[in-house]
Amino acid sequence: MKWYERLVSISAYLGFGSIEQSRNAWYKSLDAAGWNYAEVSKLASLL
Repeated sequence: MKWYERLVSISAYLGFGSIEQSRNAWYKSLDAAGWNYAEVSKLASLL
């Protein structure tokens, strides 16, 4: 499991909705911060 998937599942567990809702919320936040999914995935694969 990648670190961002772990973050998604933790936030879903803490009450941010379903896994899918949580994932979408994180990706929207990252997009708003100027990150795109490909960059995040590439970065995550280095960790």
